[in-house]
Amino acid sequence: MRERWSRLTGQFDLDHFVPQVQAPERRAVYANLVYACHACNLRKRDESLPLALLTSEHVRIYEDGRLVGLTAEGRRFIRVLYLNTPQTIEWRRMWIRTIHLAKDRDP
Repeated sequence: MRERWSRLTGQFDLDHFVPQVQAPERRAVYANLVYACHACNLRKRDESLPLALLTSEHVRIYEDGRLVGLTAEGRRFIRVLYLNTPQTIEWRRMWIRTIHLAKDRDP
């Protein structure tokens, strides 16, 4: 399931990891199907957004929850999926705090 670092609404679309226009033969291949929030699916459209862009080479996540694109591809990924809205930054910041608390309290 793919979610855009946002609050789950319980409503998801069925998305094609490799877009149908790029690989029509994979339209009904189960391994090419993922759940995506409706907003992400609308924004992604027919674009291919490889998960490899979510690496330290392309994108940096700061403690304050912001994502910064280090390459043109990383900046495009952040822009296309609206990953730096106030809501997504706050959601990401909450998870960063949660991870720090878990690490601090893990016996």
